[in-house]
Amino acid sequence: MPIVFAILGLFALLCLVLTLKRTGLLSESHGKLFSKLITGVTLPALIFHSLNKSHLVWSEAELALVMLFVTLVCLFLGWLVAIGLNLDAPRKAAVILTSGFGSSSSLGFTVVEQVFPGNTEALTQAVIISSLGVQPALFTLGTAIAIYYGGESLSNETPLQSAFRYLKSPIFIAFACGVAVSLMTAGKAYPLLDIILKPFDIVARSNAFFVVLVAGLALQLEEVRKLVTIATCVAIIKLVAMPFMLWFCIRLLASPAEWQREVLMIEGSMSSALLSVVLCGAYGCDAKLAAKLAAATLVLSLVSVPILTGFLL
Repeated sequence: MPIVFAILGLFALLCLVLTLKRTGLLSESHGKLFSKLITGVTLPALIFHSLNKSHLVWSEAELALVMLFVTLVCLFLGWLVAIGLNLDAPRKAAVILTSGFGSSSSLGFTVVEQVFPGNTEALTQAVIISSLGVQPALFTLGTAIAIYYGGESLSNETPLQSAFRYLKSPIFIAFACGVAVSLMTAGKAYPLLDIILKPFDIVARSNAFFVVLVAGLALQLEEVRKLVTIATCVAIIKLVAMPFMLWFCIRLLASPAEWQREVLMIEGSMSSALLSVVLCGAYGCDAKLAAKLAAATLVLSLVSVPILTGFLL
């Protein structure tokens, strides 16, 4: 099964990063720089490259709406868990955000790229799901949650301002430019344009390595063990409940092809989004807890993704 080999390949690369970290060649402090490279360079390049090579079929956006609906349900489940565990407000935000939002773009694109090598249509579907079904909600609703539960605001930015910030982000600009190029070319070949856009292809291919690099540098397995109850609840919601809900929803849809369903399942099965950690830190919530929960779901996803996708698809 391709997805199993893709996950095993990422796991092997993760082990390499952990080894380099243990030997001192890499340190956790390097993670900030690599994260900026991902969100500002490699991920936008991957999004733009995948979109400008494809002929968009906007009926595919219905899968993004399915993702958005299930994400909202998981945010609600995370809130119920936080209430049930009687957590304080900053820790509630960490649990809610890591329960609902996943790494559909950074890690999700990487896995889709490995499972469907050279298939720009599959990667395009993943980009649409993430760009329409996850990212806008993360930057608006996610920001509102962090502000509401934050002990102190380190920024005067409102949710509406955060939404505009998303529209100015490299990720959205890459999405908009990729769509524009795709519509202008209408799937036709333009050799000169291919030469001009070749650098984006080269940069996009490095995204998978940087994603795993950042994930490996963020792992703190010793501290994760102290949060078994909270981490287990978040993992059940994010890694088990979300894929099952997505599976149930897409069973009700007649139009998606089998490969589209698989892309949606992969996107929804990813670990908690590292951007949740950023939001928690910006608005006075428990960023350290969010980081540990994201790390825990990342490790567990190495097992849950191939098992659940193999079982449900």
